Amino acid sequence: MPSGDKILVWLWDLAIGAARSILKGYTSYVTCVAFSPDGRLVAHKTVRLCDSATGAAHSTLKGYTKYVTCVAFSLDSKLVASGSHDMTVRLWDSAIGATRGTLKGYTDSILSVAFSLDSKLVASGSSDKTVRL
Repeated sequence: MPSGDKILVWLWDLAIGAARSILKGYTSYVTCVAFSPDGRLVAHKTVRLCDSATGAAHSTLKGYTKYVTCVAFSLDSKLVASGSHDMTVRLWDSAIGATRGTLKGYTDSILSVAFSLDSKLVASGSSDKTVRL
């Protein structure tokens, strides 16, 4: 496993073709990254929320017992959904980093999460071969 100083998340500025920010300090693989629709936040890894302009940490969303595999923002950027190898989907308030709920009942890892356009539904896909709303 690489050391924490070698695992990075790069925020690229496509207009100039260069990295805008490089986020450091990870001790394991980063398997998912998502921008909030308003462009202000980036969610990744355990789940950390960072300022997309500066890379500065906004908050770390805690509670998982295994790796986070996927993240998604609601269209209004107020909620974050994340899935994990711990067989849960969690909903978070992106402004304060507090949990808004945990969705359980899966029998294997969560591989994908997505919000509906009206942010009233979350879809999740699992290794247990189910999609749940």
